Amino acid sequence: MTTPLTESSPKAWRPDIPPETNPTVSLGPYPTPSHGPGGNFTISYSTRIAASPRICLDTVLKASDYPLWNRFCRQAIIDEQPLPLVNNPPFPGLGFLPDSSPGHLRLGTKFTFDVHVDAENEHSSGRPTPLVVSVLEPIDEEIATDLASGGSNHAKGKSPRRKGYRVAWKSRGTLLLPLWMLRAERVQEFIEVANPFGTRDEPETEYICWETFYGTLAPVVRLAAASKVMTGLGAWIDGLQKHAEQRERTEGAFAPDK
Repeated sequence: MTTPLTESSPKAWRPDIPPETNPTVSLGPYPTPSHGPGGNFTISYSTRIAASPRICLDTVLKASDYPLWNRFCRQAIIDEQPLPLVNNPPFPGLGFLPDSSPGHLRLGTKFTFDVHVDAENEHSSGRPTPLVVSVLEPIDEEIATDLASGGSNHAKGKSPRRKGYRVAWKSRGTLLLPLWMLRAERVQEFIEVANPFGTRDEPETEYICWETFYGTLAPVVRLAAASKVMTGLGAWIDGLQKHAEQRERTEGAFAPDK
């Protein structure tokens, strides 16, 4: 049964991943928005990026730029874009993204990653991995406060907020590898790090990610490939961090979050 991602009950599905966590395998798998609980294992990680959540999200969604920064998934090939509907815009609640951009991943975009499990080998062979964007949404959640530590602000109606963006994509399956055999969903969050002095001169993002694997072949993947996948995700993190921070410096970032 699916456990949906709902803003009203974030703790029902969102794992507590400590800050600055290197890619780690968990055998107590975390649920994902489309597949819910019941996975075989999860790979999770988190890091800080000296760039705004908007630039971090835009970097991950801009398919044409993957060869510039990503040694693990060296291409993101868009196979099919969803038809934009009047009441269902491509980027719901994300007005800073260009609605007409054919090169961005959108909610419902079908795309294929060129995955290089041996990310450190420049001449390695890639493996096509078909995916579809399953979640793309802003985050604005109230953070539960302990009255003993944060009661003064809470009492004044100034409960802290957890703000940023969330994107997830999941396996599409193929004739040779149907979803009942192997499927996965990856959730990425880009959370604004509040500046204690209340300024936005140095934007920073807490980047949190978890990917859960399901299906009869998931245990085989864990034993045979999990270590290489973690190495590849380390290359992803390193590339994303450097590219987003360079964009922040050269582009002057997007307009401040509203």
